[in-house]
Order: sequence, then C-alpha cells, then structure tokens
Amino acid sequence: MNKLHFTFYCLILTFFYGCAAPSPFLSNTHLTAIEFNRKAETAFNKEEYEKALQFYSEALKAGRSIDDTDGTAANLINKAAVYRKLNKRSDAHACLDEALCLSPSTTKTEAAYLKALLRMDEADLQGAAQWSDKASVLCEEKCPAMGRIYNLKARIALSKGEPESAAAFASRGLECASARENREEEANALRLMAEARLLRNDFPEALKLYEKTLAADKILGLSRKVFTDLMGIGTLLLKQQRPDEAVKFFERALSVGKESGDKRSAQEASEMLEKCRNSSGKK
Repeated sequence: MNKLHFTFYCLILTFFYGCAAPSPFLSNTHLTAIEFNRKAETAFNKEEYEKALQFYSEALKAGRSIDDTDGTAANLINKAAVYRKLNKRSDAHACLDEALCLSPSTTKTEAAYLKALLRMDEADLQGAAQWSDKASVLCEEKCPAMGRIYNLKARIALSKGEPESAAAFASRGLECASARENREEEANALRLMAEARLLRNDFPEALKLYEKTLAADKILGLSRKVFTDLMGIGTLLLKQQRPDEAVKFFERALSVGKESGDKRSAQEASEMLEKCRNSSGKK
C-alpha cells in the first residue's frame, strides 16, 4: 500500500459556500472570507501549512462574525485538513467534531471522510472503516464524493490485507468516478485495483492497470501520482525477480521526485534503486 500522503485530497469546500451559487450581493465580510480562503488554498498547495492555517482561521473568524453556519463548517473542515498535514491530529479531530455538529449533510460527508483519513493515519483501521461507512451513508449513491469514498474503502481494505474487497470497492469507485467524468478519481481507482492485483501476485493484470493509471496521471499532470505509479511498476518487477527492469522505473521515479522538488519521494526511489542493485549484484 502506498504511503497515505493522500495528495488526491482536495479542499473542495474552499469556495463552496462563498462562490457556488449566484448572489446579487456579497457583503464585505463575505468578500473578506473568500479572500482569506484563496490565500489559504495557495499556501496549502505550496505546502506552507502554518500560513494556510492562519488564513483559514481568519476566514473562519469572518464567518463566525455573521453566523454563517455553512461557511463556518467548511472552514473547520479546511482547518482540520491543515492540522492533519501538521500531524496535529487532536486539533484536527476537534475541528471535525464541531463541524459535524454544525454542518448540513454535504459538509458532514467531507467531515466523516476526513475523520476516516485521520483514523488511518492513527493505524485505527476499524475506526477508519466505521467513518468511511458514515461518509457513504451521508453521501448517498449519487453524491459527488461517492467515488472518492469507495476508493478510501479500497485503501482501508488493502491495509487490512484484503485484496478481493479492495478490488471490489475500487471497481465501484471507478464506476462512480466515470459517471461524473472525474478523471483523477478514475486514476485513483485504477491504481488501487493495480495494488490489489499486486497483493494477489497477479502480475500481468497489475501491470496493465498500472500502465493505464500512469498514462492517465501523465495527462492530468500529477507529479506525485506519476511517481507512485512508476514506483508501483518497479515494485511489481522487483517482486518478479526482475531487478534490472525495475531499476529503469525507479530511476524514472527518482527523476520525477527530484524535478518536482519532492525530497521524500526522491529518497524513497533512491532506497529502492539500492535494493535493486543489491538484488542484481550491481553497484
């Protein structure tokens, strides 16, 4: 299972309540909250999490000042996502607990989803499964997040060592994502299906799925996911005792990590390259 960086998690609520519906008038307070959200999103995408936390806190303050319940719930969830990146899980849980008391079903779905991610971070797979179930109940079959929720269920199943369940959940995730033409979530589902096949040592099918995922992620321009796909193929080849072929994919993954400025990924690829060279007897 890939490390749960979950770069696929988007702060989709950043503008949800401020900008989603046409309005004849936006007060200065609303405009201030929207501007803080924009700054927060920019900081988050740059991995400047302390700055993002500050800006989301200001947006939250603005929303509270006019009793904007929807905006308050959304920004509590945004803050929780930042706290998770900062490994401040108790603070993240506190924000989500408050959001779940305030929010409508749409936002409660996101809160429950993030609760499941936090439980996975804490290696509480039972808790993660329970919160993913809550998210799916809140979401219902036709809500936009359902594909993402099924994919999360697949990740949980993989962490439990249950490839059959993981493949089934990922298949449902693919169906939901395809119905909404969500290409990124489609690729996530394909990758999870590949990981499930790899766990079963079904190498030919796993390779086909990884290749599809890699092609999709290249089109989407998602460096971290391209890296993950290349690492997956390399790992697959290494498991088949084909270290010389695996090296090529780990080298490509290393290049992606370096050029995208992801030091952790570059280090991970370097370690796998060393493992391959040791396996093949080459230095």
